[in-house]
Order: sequence, then structure tokens, then C-alpha cells
Amino acid sequence: MTVLHHKHMIYLNSALFLLGVLSAIGCSQPARLPPQSALERLRPNISIVPESKDKHIRELAVSILAGNTSKADMALKRINAIENDARTKNPEAGEIVGIALEARLSMESTGTGFHDSAQTLLERKDLGLVQRKRLEQEISVSPLSRASRQMKNSRKRRVAGTANSVVGAIGRSLSSGSLLPLRIVQALIGISVKEHRRRDLTSEERDALAQWKRFVELRPDDPRALQLLERIESAQWSWYKTQRKRNFKLAEEALEKNRPSLALALAERTLRYAPEDEDASSLRDDAKEHVRQLRKERSRSLLARQSSNIDNLRDARPLIVSLLKNHNIKESAEKLKTKNPNLVDESVFSIGIKLSEEGNEDQMWKLFRGLGNLSDRDSNMSRHARNALYLPAQNPFGAFQRSLQKERNDQVRWLFLGHLAGGARDRDLPKALEWIIEIPALPGVVSSLPSRIIQFPWVRPKRRSPAVFARRYLAKNPKGSQIKYLKKWLQEYEIKRGNYLAAYQFANDRDAETKQLDLLKEKAAKQAFEGATKQKDGITRRALLGQVSRRFPDTDAGRDAGIMLNDEMSSLTPQSIRISKSFLIENPQVAGPGGLDLKAILLDGNLRNSEMHPDGIEILSEKVIQISYLGRSGKIRDAPIVKKEALSTRRMARLIAMLDESSMKQALLDPDVPIEYDSKRDVFFEHLRLGITPSNPTQRDESNYVFQGADERYGMVRARKSILPVELVIQGSTRDLGFGAYPRFKVPKRDPDQILYR
Repeated sequence: MTVLHHKHMIYLNSALFLLGVLSAIGCSQPARLPPQSALERLRPNISIVPESKDKHIRELAVSILAGNTSKADMALKRINAIENDARTKNPEAGEIVGIALEARLSMESTGTGFHDSAQTLLERKDLGLVQRKRLEQEISVSPLSRASRQMKNSRKRRVAGTANSVVGAIGRSLSSGSLLPLRIVQALIGISVKEHRRRDLTSEERDALAQWKRFVELRPDDPRALQLLERIESAQWSWYKTQRKRNFKLAEEALEKNRPSLALALAERTLRYAPEDEDASSLRDDAKEHVRQLRKERSRSLLARQSSNIDNLRDARPLIVSLLKNHNIKESAEKLKTKNPNLVDESVFSIGIKLSEEGNEDQMWKLFRGLGNLSDRDSNMSRHARNALYLPAQNPFGAFQRSLQKERNDQVRWLFLGHLAGGARDRDLPKALEWIIEIPALPGVVSSLPSRIIQFPWVRPKRRSPAVFARRYLAKNPKGSQIKYLKKWLQEYEIKRGNYLAAYQFANDRDAETKQLDLLKEKAAKQAFEGATKQKDGITRRALLGQVSRRFPDTDAGRDAGIMLNDEMSSLTPQSIRISKSFLIENPQVAGPGGLDLKAILLDGNLRNSEMHPDGIEILSEKVIQISYLGRSGKIRDAPIVKKEALSTRRMARLIAMLDESSMKQALLDPDVPIEYDSKRDVFFEHLRLGITPSNPTQRDESNYVFQGADERYGMVRARKSILPVELVIQGSTRDLGFGAYPRFKVPKRDPDQILYR
């Protein structure tokens, strides 16, 4: 049996689909079905009263599914003859020949071979717009087409980035011509650094390499495959150099951060790409030495002799028992201090533990600071005291204070140094050279000081670490001495962020003033209600509305949430799939006799003869739809008049097929249409096609998908994309109060799959 092509297989007539499945059951290799759009487009050309052409279309479809090439050629020849006669009378008649040819070609060509056949088919003049777009899309994802496009995009991105840097530097100097030489120097330095850091093989070029390899594997006998071998070898060598450079830099950074095990693994990975690299070998040896020293130190600590003698252990026994029982710790520690001077530090540390349990944290940290200042040789507990002081897990309040102070210091450094507050930017160069490169930026840092002074009062810290440490303290020490202070700080922090729900919780926990608490409660309830209404999923939305109404029953937002929840529960239906009026106007086949069979007056825009509301039609279940009409006032903002209608199972299934077909056609012809997924909608549609009706539909089966038209999606005036390769940019700078306007070359958009080749 001939192996058929399966691209674009989405819908098929149920009988033809079953025939294809049955014909594939006995095959040792899965049958490849022909392009669905080519095969299913044969169906709509069949008239209500069968004609001779309809018979040949059916014969062609059955022959393709059965893999009978001779019958398919005979049917195609007859269809072509009938269409040629029709064109003599009407030159614009018929697109069926192009569809039939595509279906027939799929029997002979598979994989990349079908792409070549599709390219030949595109030369015909009688192809429909949808078929042409579909074929162009199919050709665009072929290995050679994709590789060629990615290589062009890589070159365009590189050239456009270089040109934009120079042109931008000139354009930004319109209001301050004196800075023009400085900005050009900065642009040239930036271009040089970018070229230095540029990978030997970009992500686009790596994508092209993968496509070339795929083509050679699929078609090794093709003459083009032999021509690609040299390019593959060159690109593969560039990829090895890219991997070598990346892993070597990561290994150096790991060794600098005292992570020798990671540095060793990265160095060995570098040597897999460059086996004889001297720098990588030297780095690997250094990492091995660090790992060896680390293991040696660990073994020494494990085999270290016990420093305590039997007398110390005997004297410390009462304190150990007190610690285990959490009883009379202070008394036992004081007795040990006077009895054995060698265990004074252990006694002090034990007293500190007891002070912490009693809530006297300040006294505990005072004792620990004294211990931490001692030398490790003079005290057994100095290391433990320092860990308690400086580890965030043990002292979250200390970590909170340090992070808050660091945040304030960062703000002050930014005020005086601007973008150099964190030092010279990392350019994968020696540090001295990186600072030399920053010299041209120093005049800009000085000149932009006034603008930073103006911005300083409104600059908000970007770090979340103080809030994280504050929350850790609350969780670890629910009765700590800093509870009130941290709750007040967190309340102010969350208010600045606009998170009124969290701010209200902290204010409520610390018993804030009644007026302030009521104000925060109203804002928190409003925020929670707005968040619930934005949820598209019905189950989640209703659950959140219930929480708002129960948590804030005495607020306006809480009452609104309860009313909205009651309305939704009273009108709950198994499904809520809406077809907007604009979608019906743009897709008349859905509203026409083959679909919903609506009266034309509902969509003619005449308010005098019963017009449909923009909400359109809503599918409520497998047999019921709801039509929304304009109210008596004829105003869109007024509530619509709704009426439920029953549809037969067959008509509903046909409607579902038309909706899917229209959506796919719209997405094919309009590249701006987003691809949206709704699993619940797809399950419901599939049940309708198969004639399955759920016995007990629940809320979890509900779909809220909306079929929208272009007017509803983009608005009345849709923005058009310019065909020019440049765009005008008007830019102002607060750093030096400059202003400029300049043309900028457009950079090609990255392919969504580009993340796979980084």
C-alpha cells in the first residue's frame, strides 16, 4: 500500500476517515494520510444534487485513502477535463483542480519530497488563497527553506545591530551636538565589545545547522546534500568553538566562586569539545587540586581527635541533661562556668539559647557577638556563634537588617555613580580594560547627576530580599521581640507595591488603627474582587468570588462578589462557548444555511428589524444555544434579550466543524491571529463529533472560549505593519537630558522555536 502524506490532517468526512483507518490497520507501517485541507476541500464542492464532477471527486478521495494510484489518476483526469470546460465559460471558475493535484501529489511525495512538489504546485494560477497560504506555510518549514531563512535573519540582525548603534549615537545628539564625538566613540566601543562576545555560532546559525543535517539524513542521494556537507563541517566546527568558549568561561567563574567540583565538571566538558586545549587542561588541573584539598580537609575533620577529656565531659553532664530536658539551663550553665574555666564559652552559648527561648533576643545576640569575636583557637564556640549571627536561616532579622542596609547603600551609589554604581560592566575582558572602556561614559555620569537627584525620591528598591527575610523571621519567631516592627515595615512595603491584600493582613495582625484598617480592608476587597473577575476559567473565578464574599462580607466589593457569584450559579450551564456577532459577519458560512441558518436581517445592521447583540450566540450544551438580541432601546450597552434554541445533533456537529474550519482559515490568512488552546472546548467538540453525550456534566467540563472577529479582537482601526525596512525613533534621555530622532533598521523577529537552539 502506498504510504500517504499526513501533513495538515485536521478534519475528514467521517466515512472517509473510517475508511482510511481501516485501510491502515493491516499495514506494517502506519499509513500517512494525505493533506487534510486538500482532501476535505473536495467535500464542499459536492452539490446537493450530485453531478458527474461530484462522483469523480468522491472516487479521487476514496482512491487516495486506499492508495490506488491508477484510479486516482483517472479521477483526476476527468475532474481536470470538467473544470477546463467550465473555465471556457467562466475564467474564474473552480479551485478544485489545485486541491485535487495536491491530494494526488501526496501519494508520491513524502517528507522533503512533498515540499518540492508543493513548490511546483504553487506556480499554478488557479489555486485558492487558503490553499496557497497553506502550501507556502508548509514550504517555509522545510529544512532548506528554514535554514536559508535563519541564515538571512542572522546576517540581518548583525548588520542592523551595527548600523543602529552608529545611527542611534548620531540621532541622540540632535539637542547636544557637543556630545556627538563621545557618543560615536561609545557606539564603536560597544560594537567592538559585542563582536568580541559574539558566539562563533549564533542560535539562528545553529538552527540552520540542524536543518542541514536533517535534510542530509532524509535525502542523502539528493545532489544538494553533497553541497551541504562542507557547510555542515564548517558550522559544526564553529559550534564546537562556541561550546568551548562558553564552558571554559563558566568553569573559570565556578572556580572563582570556590566551587571546585562544578569547575572540574565544566573543564572536563570543555575538553570534550577541544581535547588538546592547554588553557582548559590547566584549569582542570587547578580544579582537581582544589577538590583534592577540600576532600583532605574534610577527611581531617572526620578523623580529628576529640579535644574534650573525660573530666570536661563529666563536668558538662549536668548542663547537657538540662539542655535535653529544657530545664534549669541557666543554673546549670552558671555552675559549669565557676566549676570548669575550660567550658566557659559552652556555658555562655547555652545561656544564649535559653535567652532566645524566653524572647530576650537582644541579650542573646550580644552574647553571641562576644563569642564570635574570639579566635577559633581560643574558643570552641566562636564558629557556632558566627554562624548563628550571619546565617540567614538562623538569624533572619540580622539578614533583614544587612539586606536593607545594602539596598540603601546601592541607592546612594546609584545617585552618585549612575550605571557605574555596580562597577564596570562585564564584557568578558580583563577588569582593567573594562574600566578603560568606561572612561568615555564618565562625562555622561557627571552630567546626568541633576536628573538622578530629581528621580531619587521616587526610586523604589528592586530587591525583594528584605521582605523575604522579614517573613522568615515571622515564621520562625512568632513571639519574637521584632514582630511588631517587621509587621509594620511589611505593611508599608506591600502598600508601596500595591499589594493591599498582604498589607491588610499585616495591619490586621498587629491591630492597627481602626480607620487605617477599614481603608486597607476596602482596598484589599476591591483588589481581590478585580482579580477574581479577570479569571477566564469559570471554576477558578467562582471559587475566588466565594472567598471574597466570605472574607470581606461588610465591604462593597464583598457584596458585589456575592451578587456576581449568585448570578453565575443561577445561570450556570454545561458549556459557555460564545460566537460573537463580528465572527458571524466575517464567516457567513457559519451563519448561513450550512451552519446556524440564521436570518440575514439579524446581521444587516438595521436596528428596526430585530438585530443581533454583539455578544452573538452562546453554545450552552450539546443541543442548546442561546441567541442574544438587542434590547428594545436598541443600545449596545443595555442588557441583551436572550432566547434559547434547540439544535439537532447533526446540525450541532456540522456547526462545530465549520467553527474549527473557519478558525483555522482565519489563523492561516491572518498572521496576527493568536493561537489559543482550550482543552475543555476541544473535548466537548470531539464528543459532539463522535455523538457522545456526558451523562453528568460538571463545572469542570465548562469551557469559556470565545470565537472573535477581527473588529472585536483589534478594534475598529487595526494597525498596519509598514513594509519599509526602517522605522523612525524619537528618543529622550533622562541621564543627560538629551533628545534625538533617527531611523532604525528593523530587526527580524526570532522564531518561537529559537529557544531550542540557544
